[in-house]
Amino acid sequence: MAHLPAEIIVLIGKAADPATRLALLQVCRGWRSMFFQLAYSKVHVKGGRLSHLVRSIHSNPEIASVIETLSLSEMDMTVMPAANDPAWVQGRVRQYSQSTDEFEQWLKSISVGSSDHWCALLLYLLENPIELHLEYPTLASFTRQILSLASRRRAVDTKPALKRLQKVAVDLPRRRFLIPSRDVFPFFYLPSIRSVSATGLIDDDYSSVTGSALSAPPSSTMEEIKLACICDGGFKMPAYIKSCTNLKSFSFENLHRISFRAPRDRFLREEFYIPLLTQKHSLEVLNLNYLGVAHDDEYDDDPERDAITDPEPYDRWLGSFANFTRLAKISMRAPNLLNFVMREGAAQLRSSPVDTLPKSLEFLEISYLCGFHLDAVLNGLNEMFGVRTDRFPNLKKVTICYQGPQVKVLYYQIKLIEQLESGFKEAGIEVEITNKNLPNSYSPNPFAMPAFPTEDITFHNGIASFGGMPIIDGMTGMPVMHAMPNMPNMYDDDVF
Repeated sequence: MAHLPAEIIVLIGKAADPATRLALLQVCRGWRSMFFQLAYSKVHVKGGRLSHLVRSIHSNPEIASVIETLSLSEMDMTVMPAANDPAWVQGRVRQYSQSTDEFEQWLKSISVGSSDHWCALLLYLLENPIELHLEYPTLASFTRQILSLASRRRAVDTKPALKRLQKVAVDLPRRRFLIPSRDVFPFFYLPSIRSVSATGLIDDDYSSVTGSALSAPPSSTMEEIKLACICDGGFKMPAYIKSCTNLKSFSFENLHRISFRAPRDRFLREEFYIPLLTQKHSLEVLNLNYLGVAHDDEYDDDPERDAITDPEPYDRWLGSFANFTRLAKISMRAPNLLNFVMREGAAQLRSSPVDTLPKSLEFLEISYLCGFHLDAVLNGLNEMFGVRTDRFPNLKKVTICYQGPQVKVLYYQIKLIEQLESGFKEAGIEVEITNKNLPNSYSPNPFAMPAFPTEDITFHNGIASFGGMPIIDGMTGMPVMHAMPNMPNMYDDDVF
Protein backbone atom coordinates (compact mmCIF):
# COMPACT_ATOMS: atom_id res chain seq x y z
CA MET A 1 0.00 0.00 0.00
CA ALA A 2 2.89 2.34 0.74
CA HIS A 3 3.93 2.28 -2.91
CA LEU A 4 0.47 3.01 -4.33
CA PRO A 5 -0.19 6.50 -5.71
CA ALA A 6 -2.24 8.73 -3.41
CA GLU A 7 -5.02 8.88 -6.00
CA ILE A 8 -5.47 5.09 -5.89
CA ILE A 9 -5.54 5.06 -2.08
CA VAL A 10 -8.23 7.75 -2.09
CA LEU A 11 -10.32 5.68 -4.53
CA ILE A 12 -10.05 2.73 -2.16
CA GLY A 13 -11.23 4.95 0.68
CA LYS A 14 -14.21 6.15 -1.36
CA ALA A 15 -15.28 2.55 -1.96
CA ALA A 16 -15.10 1.71 1.76
CA ASP A 17 -18.08 1.90 4.14
CA PRO A 18 -18.24 4.72 6.75
CA ALA A 19 -16.94 2.55 9.62
CA THR A 20 -13.91 1.45 7.56
CA ARG A 21 -13.12 5.04 6.65
CA LEU A 22 -12.95 5.97 10.33
CA ALA A 23 -10.61 3.03 10.90
CA LEU A 24 -8.36 4.26 8.08
CA LEU A 25 -7.77 7.47 10.04
CA GLN A 26 -5.93 5.43 12.70
CA VAL A 27 -3.32 3.95 10.32
CA CYS A 28 -0.89 6.87 10.20
CA ARG A 29 -0.74 10.65 10.05
CA GLY A 30 -0.55 10.65 6.28
CA TRP A 31 -3.68 8.54 5.94
CA ARG A 32 -5.47 10.61 8.57
CA SER A 33 -4.78 13.73 6.55
CA MET A 34 -5.81 11.97 3.34
CA PHE A 35 -9.09 10.46 4.58
CA PHE A 36 -10.21 12.96 7.23
CA GLN A 37 -12.54 14.99 5.04
CA LEU A 38 -13.82 11.87 3.25
CA ALA A 39 -14.60 10.14 6.56
CA TYR A 40 -16.57 13.05 8.01
CA SER A 41 -18.05 14.80 4.96
CA LYS A 42 -21.22 12.64 5.15
CA VAL A 43 -22.46 11.71 8.60
CA HIS A 44 -25.57 9.74 9.58
CA VAL A 45 -26.35 9.78 13.29
CA LYS A 46 -29.16 8.12 15.23
CA GLY A 47 -30.65 10.14 18.06
CA GLY A 48 -29.16 8.04 20.84
CA ARG A 49 -25.63 8.77 19.61
CA LEU A 50 -25.96 12.51 19.12
CA SER A 51 -23.86 13.23 22.20
CA HIS A 52 -20.99 11.09 20.79
CA LEU A 53 -20.76 13.30 17.69
CA VAL A 54 -21.03 16.49 19.76
CA ARG A 55 -18.24 15.29 22.06
CA SER A 56 -16.07 14.40 19.03
CA ILE A 57 -16.54 17.91 17.64
CA HIS A 58 -15.72 19.41 21.03
CA SER A 59 -12.44 17.48 21.26
CA ASN A 60 -11.61 17.91 17.56
CA PRO A 61 -13.19 21.15 16.23
CA GLU A 62 -11.87 20.41 12.73
CA ILE A 63 -14.72 17.89 12.32
CA ALA A 64 -17.28 20.73 12.45
CA SER A 65 -15.74 22.33 9.39
CA VAL A 66 -15.74 19.25 7.12
CA ILE A 67 -19.26 17.84 7.73
CA GLU A 68 -21.22 18.73 4.59
CA THR A 69 -24.10 16.22 4.68
CA LEU A 70 -25.80 15.44 8.00
CA SER A 71 -28.60 12.91 8.39
CA LEU A 72 -30.38 12.61 11.76
CA SER A 73 -32.83 9.75 12.42
CA GLU A 74 -34.57 7.96 15.31
CA MET A 75 -34.57 11.23 17.17
CA ASP A 76 -36.84 10.03 19.98
CA MET A 77 -34.08 7.89 21.44
CA THR A 78 -32.72 9.06 24.81
CA VAL A 79 -29.20 10.47 24.74
CA MET A 80 -27.10 9.19 27.64
CA PRO A 81 -24.91 11.97 29.06
CA ALA A 82 -21.36 11.23 30.21
CA ALA A 83 -19.87 12.16 33.56
CA ASN A 84 -17.55 14.80 32.08
CA ASP A 85 -20.22 16.53 30.01
CA PRO A 86 -21.40 19.31 32.35
CA ALA A 87 -18.27 21.52 32.35
CA TRP A 88 -17.82 22.05 28.62
CA VAL A 89 -21.51 21.60 27.74
CA GLN A 90 -22.44 24.33 30.18
CA GLY A 91 -20.02 26.71 28.47
CA ARG A 92 -21.44 25.98 25.02
CA VAL A 93 -25.05 26.26 26.16
CA ARG A 94 -24.36 29.56 27.91
CA GLN A 95 -22.70 30.82 24.72
CA TYR A 96 -25.72 30.04 22.53
CA SER A 97 -28.61 30.74 24.92
CA GLN A 98 -30.70 33.85 24.38
CA SER A 99 -31.67 34.29 28.06
CA THR A 100 -31.01 32.94 31.56
CA ASP A 101 -34.26 30.96 31.55
CA GLU A 102 -33.38 29.37 28.22
CA PHE A 103 -29.91 28.51 29.48
CA GLU A 104 -31.31 26.71 32.54
CA GLN A 105 -33.96 24.85 30.54
CA TRP A 106 -31.47 23.80 27.87
CA LEU A 107 -28.88 22.58 30.39
CA LYS A 108 -31.48 20.64 32.38
CA SER A 109 -32.87 18.95 29.26
CA ILE A 110 -29.39 17.93 28.06
CA SER A 111 -28.64 16.42 31.46
CA VAL A 112 -31.68 14.12 31.22
CA GLY A 113 -30.90 13.04 27.65
CA SER A 114 -33.21 15.18 25.48
CA SER A 115 -32.34 14.50 21.82
CA ASP A 116 -33.95 17.82 20.85
CA HIS A 117 -31.48 19.84 22.90
CA TRP A 118 -28.47 17.77 21.82
CA CYS A 119 -29.56 18.25 18.20
CA ALA A 120 -29.83 22.01 18.70
CA LEU A 121 -26.33 22.07 20.18
CA LEU A 122 -24.99 20.06 17.24
CA LEU A 123 -26.52 22.45 14.67
CA TYR A 124 -24.85 25.37 16.44
CA LEU A 125 -21.46 23.66 16.37
CA LEU A 126 -21.45 22.82 12.65
CA GLU A 127 -19.77 25.39 10.43
CA ASN A 128 -20.38 24.37 6.82
CA PRO A 129 -23.32 21.93 6.44
CA ILE A 130 -24.60 21.88 2.85
CA GLU A 131 -27.22 19.15 3.08
CA LEU A 132 -29.45 18.29 6.06
CA HIS A 133 -31.84 15.34 6.45
CA LEU A 134 -33.79 15.83 9.65
CA GLU A 135 -36.29 13.59 11.37
CA TYR A 136 -37.77 15.71 14.13
CA PRO A 137 -38.13 14.25 17.62
CA THR A 138 -41.60 14.37 19.19
CA LEU A 139 -40.73 17.56 21.06
CA ALA A 140 -38.42 19.65 18.91
CA SER A 141 -38.80 23.16 20.26
CA PHE A 142 -35.08 23.94 20.56
CA THR A 143 -34.16 22.41 17.20
CA ARG A 144 -36.87 24.47 15.53
CA GLN A 145 -35.69 27.56 17.41
CA ILE A 146 -32.19 27.14 15.96
CA LEU A 147 -33.62 26.89 12.46
CA SER A 148 -35.81 29.93 13.07
CA LEU A 149 -32.85 31.99 14.28
CA ALA A 150 -30.80 30.87 11.28
CA SER A 151 -33.61 31.80 8.91
CA ARG A 152 -33.59 35.34 10.22
CA ARG A 153 -29.86 35.50 9.57
CA ARG A 154 -29.05 36.42 13.15
CA ALA A 155 -25.41 36.00 14.09
CA VAL A 156 -24.66 33.37 16.72
CA ASP A 157 -21.13 33.38 18.13
CA THR A 158 -20.24 35.87 15.34
CA LYS A 159 -21.15 33.23 12.68
CA PRO A 160 -24.62 32.87 11.15
CA ALA A 161 -25.86 29.30 11.58
CA LEU A 162 -26.50 27.19 8.46
CA LYS A 163 -25.21 29.95 6.21
CA ARG A 164 -24.07 27.44 3.53
CA LEU A 165 -27.05 25.07 3.74
CA GLN A 166 -28.32 24.29 0.23
CA LYS A 167 -30.59 21.26 0.63
CA VAL A 168 -32.88 20.18 3.46
CA ALA A 169 -35.33 17.29 3.86
CA VAL A 170 -37.74 17.32 6.81
CA ASP A 171 -39.49 14.09 7.74
CA LEU A 172 -42.15 13.81 10.43
CA PRO A 173 -42.80 10.08 10.88
CA ARG A 174 -45.68 8.34 12.62
CA ARG A 175 -48.26 10.87 11.48
CA ARG A 176 -46.90 13.86 13.35
CA PHE A 177 -48.13 17.30 12.50
CA LEU A 178 -46.17 19.33 9.96
CA ILE A 179 -46.54 23.06 10.51
CA PRO A 180 -45.30 24.75 7.30
CA SER A 181 -44.69 28.14 8.92
CA ARG A 182 -42.47 26.42 11.47
CA ASP A 183 -41.01 23.44 9.59
CA VAL A 184 -40.75 24.56 5.94
CA PHE A 185 -41.00 28.31 5.42
CA PRO A 186 -37.99 29.38 7.55
CA PHE A 187 -35.63 27.66 5.11
CA PHE A 188 -36.68 30.09 2.36
CA TYR A 189 -34.70 32.80 4.20
CA LEU A 190 -31.33 31.00 4.21
CA PRO A 191 -28.80 32.74 1.93
CA SER A 192 -27.62 29.61 0.05
CA ILE A 193 -30.72 27.41 0.09
CA ARG A 194 -31.61 25.59 -3.15
CA SER A 195 -33.90 22.67 -2.23
CA VAL A 196 -36.46 21.80 0.44
CA SER A 197 -38.60 18.67 0.80
CA ALA A 198 -41.05 17.85 3.56
CA THR A 199 -43.45 15.08 4.53
CA GLY A 200 -46.07 15.13 7.24
CA LEU A 201 -49.65 15.56 8.34
CA ILE A 202 -50.94 19.13 8.19
CA ASP A 203 -53.46 19.90 10.93
CA ASP A 204 -57.04 20.56 9.82
CA ASP A 205 -56.98 23.79 11.81
CA TYR A 206 -53.51 24.83 10.69
CA SER A 207 -54.25 28.54 11.12
CA SER A 208 -54.78 28.10 14.87
CA VAL A 209 -51.33 26.59 15.47
CA THR A 210 -49.15 28.73 13.22
CA GLY A 211 -48.40 31.26 15.91
CA SER A 212 -46.47 34.32 14.83
CA ALA A 213 -45.78 33.14 11.29
CA LEU A 214 -43.00 34.68 9.27
CA SER A 215 -43.94 36.72 6.27
CA ALA A 216 -42.43 35.55 2.99
CA PRO A 217 -39.00 37.00 2.16
CA PRO A 218 -38.73 39.55 -0.66
CA SER A 219 -36.68 37.00 -2.62
CA SER A 220 -35.42 33.47 -2.12
CA THR A 221 -32.72 31.37 -3.82
CA MET A 222 -34.92 28.25 -3.61
CA GLU A 223 -34.86 26.18 -6.83
CA GLU A 224 -36.63 22.96 -5.81
CA ILE A 225 -39.70 22.34 -3.62
CA LYS A 226 -41.04 18.85 -2.81
CA LEU A 227 -44.08 18.40 -0.60
CA ALA A 228 -45.86 15.14 0.27
CA CYS A 229 -48.59 15.84 2.80
CA ILE A 230 -51.92 14.77 4.15
CA CYS A 231 -53.83 18.03 4.04
CA ASP A 232 -57.41 19.23 3.72
CA GLY A 233 -56.78 22.74 2.48
CA GLY A 234 -54.24 25.46 1.77
CA PHE A 235 -51.28 26.27 3.99
CA LYS A 236 -50.22 29.73 2.82
CA MET A 237 -47.71 28.58 0.20
CA PRO A 238 -48.35 31.15 -2.58
CA ALA A 239 -46.25 33.98 -1.15
CA TYR A 240 -43.24 31.68 -0.73
CA ILE A 241 -43.50 30.33 -4.28
CA LYS A 242 -43.68 33.89 -5.58
CA SER A 243 -40.58 34.84 -3.58
CA CYS A 244 -38.44 32.38 -5.56
CA THR A 245 -36.33 34.08 -8.18
CA ASN A 246 -35.37 30.92 -10.08
CA LEU A 247 -37.64 28.00 -9.13
CA LYS A 248 -36.82 25.02 -11.38
CA SER A 249 -38.70 22.08 -9.88
CA PHE A 250 -41.97 21.83 -7.94
CA SER A 251 -43.69 18.69 -6.66
CA PHE A 252 -46.78 18.19 -4.53
CA GLU A 253 -48.41 14.87 -3.66
CA ASN A 254 -51.55 14.68 -1.56
CA LEU A 255 -51.22 11.45 0.47
CA HIS A 256 -54.92 11.07 1.25
CA ARG A 257 -56.18 7.75 -0.04
CA ILE A 258 -59.87 8.57 0.46
CA SER A 259 -61.09 11.13 -2.03
CA PHE A 260 -63.94 12.62 0.02
CA ARG A 261 -61.42 13.65 2.70
CA ALA A 262 -58.97 15.15 0.23
CA PRO A 263 -59.04 18.83 -0.80
CA ARG A 264 -60.86 19.99 -3.92
CA ASP A 265 -59.06 20.93 -7.10
CA ARG A 266 -59.41 24.63 -6.34
CA PHE A 267 -56.81 23.99 -3.64
CA LEU A 268 -54.26 23.05 -6.31
CA ARG A 269 -55.21 26.05 -8.43
CA GLU A 270 -55.08 28.66 -5.68
CA GLU A 271 -52.24 27.21 -3.62
CA PHE A 272 -49.90 26.17 -6.44
CA TYR A 273 -50.92 26.82 -10.06
CA ILE A 274 -51.62 30.56 -9.77
CA PRO A 275 -48.41 31.39 -7.85
CA LEU A 276 -46.40 29.12 -10.17
CA LEU A 277 -47.37 31.44 -13.03
CA THR A 278 -44.72 33.77 -11.63
CA GLN A 279 -42.12 31.04 -12.35
CA LYS A 280 -42.93 30.48 -16.02
CA HIS A 281 -39.50 31.82 -16.98
CA SER A 282 -37.60 29.18 -14.96
CA LEU A 283 -39.77 26.15 -14.05
CA GLU A 284 -38.50 22.95 -15.69
CA VAL A 285 -40.16 20.09 -13.76
CA LEU A 286 -43.72 20.05 -12.40
CA ASN A 287 -45.62 17.37 -10.48
CA LEU A 288 -49.06 18.45 -9.27
CA ASN A 289 -50.64 15.53 -7.41
CA TYR A 290 -49.82 13.05 -10.20
CA LEU A 291 -50.55 10.01 -8.02
CA GLY A 292 -52.82 11.66 -5.47
CA VAL A 293 -56.60 11.89 -5.11
CA ALA A 294 -58.95 14.86 -4.85
CA HIS A 295 -62.40 15.42 -3.39
CA ASP A 296 -63.77 16.01 -6.88
CA ASP A 297 -63.00 12.40 -7.85
CA GLU A 298 -66.21 11.52 -5.99
CA TYR A 299 -68.20 13.08 -8.84
CA ASP A 300 -66.11 11.83 -11.74
CA ASP A 301 -67.04 8.24 -11.03
CA ASP A 302 -70.71 9.13 -11.60
CA PRO A 303 -71.32 11.95 -14.12
CA GLU A 304 -75.08 11.88 -13.44
CA ARG A 305 -74.44 12.60 -9.78
CA ASP A 306 -72.46 15.67 -10.76
CA ALA A 307 -75.34 16.90 -12.91
CA ILE A 308 -77.79 16.47 -10.03
CA THR A 309 -75.69 18.13 -7.34
CA ASP A 310 -74.17 20.85 -9.51
CA PRO A 311 -76.00 21.90 -12.71
CA GLU A 312 -72.87 23.84 -13.73
CA PRO A 313 -70.13 21.19 -13.44
CA TYR A 314 -67.13 22.26 -11.42
CA ASP A 315 -64.18 23.11 -13.65
CA ARG A 316 -61.30 20.82 -12.67
CA TRP A 317 -58.84 22.21 -15.21
CA LEU A 318 -56.11 24.22 -13.51
CA GLY A 319 -55.14 26.36 -16.48
CA SER A 320 -52.75 26.72 -19.41
CA PHE A 321 -49.00 26.05 -19.32
CA ALA A 322 -48.39 27.35 -22.84
CA ASN A 323 -46.36 30.36 -21.62
CA PHE A 324 -43.91 28.32 -19.53
CA THR A 325 -40.79 28.67 -21.65
CA ARG A 326 -38.58 26.01 -20.00
CA LEU A 327 -41.06 23.47 -18.69
CA ALA A 328 -39.74 20.08 -19.89
CA LYS A 329 -41.57 17.58 -17.67
CA ILE A 330 -45.21 17.62 -16.52
CA SER A 331 -46.74 14.98 -14.24
CA MET A 332 -50.43 15.63 -13.57
CA ARG A 333 -53.85 14.06 -13.36
CA ALA A 334 -56.02 14.13 -16.48
CA PRO A 335 -58.84 16.37 -15.17
CA ASN A 336 -56.32 18.95 -13.93
CA LEU A 337 -54.12 19.02 -17.02
CA LEU A 338 -56.74 18.76 -19.79
CA ASN A 339 -59.65 21.13 -20.31
CA PHE A 340 -62.64 18.86 -20.95
CA VAL A 341 -66.26 18.38 -19.90
CA MET A 342 -68.76 15.54 -19.97
CA ARG A 343 -71.43 15.96 -22.68
CA GLU A 344 -73.89 13.25 -23.65
CA GLY A 345 -71.92 10.58 -21.84
CA ALA A 346 -68.58 11.41 -23.45
CA ALA A 347 -65.55 13.58 -22.65
CA GLN A 348 -65.19 16.55 -24.98
CA LEU A 349 -62.16 18.83 -25.05
CA ARG A 350 -63.02 22.51 -24.58
CA SER A 351 -59.52 23.54 -25.55
CA SER A 352 -56.81 21.51 -27.21
CA PRO A 353 -53.61 20.55 -25.34
CA VAL A 354 -51.88 21.78 -28.47
CA ASP A 355 -52.75 25.28 -27.24
CA THR A 356 -52.31 24.74 -23.49
CA LEU A 357 -49.07 22.74 -23.18
CA PRO A 358 -45.59 24.28 -23.54
CA LYS A 359 -43.48 23.93 -26.68
CA SER A 360 -40.51 22.99 -24.47
CA LEU A 361 -42.26 19.77 -23.33
CA GLU A 362 -40.08 16.62 -23.34
CA PHE A 363 -41.80 14.24 -20.89
CA LEU A 364 -45.54 14.08 -20.30
CA GLU A 365 -47.06 11.91 -17.54
CA ILE A 366 -50.84 11.77 -17.23
CA SER A 367 -52.73 9.70 -14.65
CA TYR A 368 -56.41 8.77 -14.79
CA LEU A 369 -59.02 7.16 -12.56
CA CYS A 370 -61.95 6.35 -14.84
CA GLY A 371 -62.97 5.71 -18.43
CA PHE A 372 -63.86 9.21 -19.55
CA HIS A 373 -60.60 10.57 -18.12
CA LEU A 374 -58.84 8.20 -20.50
CA ASP A 375 -61.13 9.35 -23.33
CA ALA A 376 -59.92 12.90 -22.83
CA VAL A 377 -56.29 11.75 -22.67
CA LEU A 378 -56.52 9.77 -25.91
CA ASN A 379 -58.32 12.62 -27.72
CA GLY A 380 -55.74 15.12 -26.51
CA LEU A 381 -52.77 12.95 -27.49
CA ASN A 382 -54.30 12.41 -30.91
CA GLU A 383 -54.41 16.18 -31.47
CA MET A 384 -50.83 16.55 -30.19
CA PHE A 385 -49.60 13.82 -32.52
CA GLY A 386 -50.90 15.69 -35.56
CA VAL A 387 -48.73 18.75 -34.85
CA ARG A 388 -45.86 17.13 -32.93
CA THR A 389 -43.11 18.28 -35.32
CA ASP A 390 -43.95 21.99 -35.19
CA ARG A 391 -45.61 22.30 -31.79
CA PHE A 392 -43.73 19.73 -29.66
CA PRO A 393 -40.36 19.18 -31.36
CA ASN A 394 -38.64 18.06 -28.13
CA LEU A 395 -41.21 15.49 -26.99
CA LYS A 396 -39.48 12.21 -26.03
CA LYS A 397 -41.87 10.19 -23.89
CA VAL A 398 -45.58 10.01 -23.01
CA THR A 399 -46.77 8.02 -19.98
CA ILE A 400 -50.42 7.12 -19.38
CA CYS A 401 -50.86 5.84 -15.84
CA TYR A 402 -53.89 4.23 -14.21
CA GLN A 403 -54.02 4.85 -10.46
CA GLY A 404 -54.62 1.32 -9.23
CA PRO A 405 -53.28 -2.23 -9.05
CA GLN A 406 -54.30 -3.08 -12.64
CA VAL A 407 -54.59 -1.11 -15.85
CA LYS A 408 -58.26 -0.39 -16.58
CA VAL A 409 -59.59 0.62 -19.98
CA LEU A 410 -62.95 0.47 -21.71
CA TYR A 411 -63.36 -2.01 -24.54
CA TYR A 412 -63.44 0.48 -27.40
CA GLN A 413 -60.31 2.30 -26.13
CA ILE A 414 -57.94 -0.60 -26.90
CA LYS A 415 -57.80 0.17 -30.63
CA LEU A 416 -57.22 3.87 -30.01
CA ILE A 417 -54.35 3.08 -27.67
CA GLU A 418 -52.76 0.74 -30.21
CA GLN A 419 -52.98 3.35 -32.98
CA LEU A 420 -51.51 6.13 -30.84
CA GLU A 421 -48.75 3.91 -29.51
CA SER A 422 -47.79 2.83 -33.03
CA GLY A 423 -47.85 6.37 -34.39
CA PHE A 424 -45.76 7.87 -31.59
CA LYS A 425 -43.18 5.09 -31.79
CA GLU A 426 -42.78 5.61 -35.52
CA ALA A 427 -42.06 9.25 -34.72
CA GLY A 428 -39.39 8.23 -32.21
CA ILE A 429 -41.51 9.05 -29.14
CA GLU A 430 -41.69 6.43 -26.40
CA VAL A 431 -45.15 5.54 -25.09
CA GLU A 432 -45.60 3.89 -21.69
CA ILE A 433 -48.94 2.53 -20.47
CA THR A 434 -48.60 1.64 -16.83
CA ASN A 435 -50.29 1.53 -13.47
CA LYS A 436 -49.30 2.54 -9.98
CA ASN A 437 -51.05 2.18 -6.68
CA LEU A 438 -52.03 5.33 -4.85
CA PRO A 439 -49.38 6.37 -2.34
CA ASN A 440 -49.92 5.27 1.22
CA SER A 441 -51.86 7.64 3.48
CA TYR A 442 -48.48 8.38 5.01
CA SER A 443 -45.14 7.15 3.74
CA PRO A 444 -41.72 7.99 5.21
CA ASN A 445 -40.33 8.44 1.69
CA PRO A 446 -43.17 9.21 -0.72
CA PHE A 447 -40.82 10.43 -3.44
CA ALA A 448 -39.36 6.94 -3.91
CA MET A 449 -42.37 5.43 -5.63
CA PRO A 450 -42.01 1.76 -6.65
CA ALA A 451 -41.11 1.17 -10.28
CA PHE A 452 -43.35 -1.06 -12.35
CA PRO A 453 -42.16 -2.91 -15.47
CA THR A 454 -43.58 -1.55 -18.67
CA GLU A 455 -44.57 -3.74 -21.62
CA ASP A 456 -46.72 -3.30 -24.67
CA ILE A 457 -50.31 -4.45 -24.53
CA THR A 458 -50.40 -8.04 -25.75
CA PHE A 459 -53.20 -10.47 -26.55
CA HIS A 460 -53.47 -14.16 -25.76
CA ASN A 461 -56.55 -16.18 -26.64
CA GLY A 462 -58.27 -12.90 -27.37
CA ILE A 463 -57.66 -11.43 -23.89
CA ALA A 464 -55.73 -8.14 -23.64
CA SER A 465 -52.95 -8.10 -21.07
CA PHE A 466 -50.28 -5.72 -19.81
CA GLY A 467 -47.17 -6.87 -18.03
CA GLY A 468 -48.57 -10.39 -17.85
CA MET A 469 -51.79 -9.23 -16.15
CA PRO A 470 -55.18 -9.04 -17.85
CA ILE A 471 -56.42 -5.52 -18.54
CA ILE A 472 -59.62 -4.96 -16.58
CA ASP A 473 -62.62 -3.28 -18.18
CA GLY A 474 -63.38 -0.07 -16.30
CA MET A 475 -67.12 -0.73 -16.50
CA THR A 476 -67.66 -4.46 -16.01
CA GLY A 477 -64.57 -5.43 -14.06
CA MET A 478 -64.01 -8.26 -16.56
CA PRO A 479 -60.89 -8.84 -18.70
CA VAL A 480 -60.85 -6.83 -21.94
CA MET A 481 -61.16 -8.90 -25.14
CA HIS A 482 -59.27 -8.05 -28.34
CA ALA A 483 -61.40 -6.13 -30.84
CA MET A 484 -61.32 -9.00 -33.34
CA PRO A 485 -62.88 -8.72 -36.82
CA ASN A 486 -66.64 -9.33 -36.85
CA MET A 487 -66.69 -9.14 -33.06
CA PRO A 488 -69.44 -6.73 -31.93
CA ASN A 489 -68.49 -3.91 -29.58
CA MET A 490 -70.95 -4.39 -26.75
CA TYR A 491 -70.38 -0.85 -25.43
CA ASP A 492 -70.91 1.14 -28.61
CA ASP A 493 -74.44 2.16 -27.69
CA ASP A 494 -73.93 2.90 -24.03
CA VAL A 495 -70.38 3.36 -22.83
CA PHE A 496 -71.19 4.38 -19.28
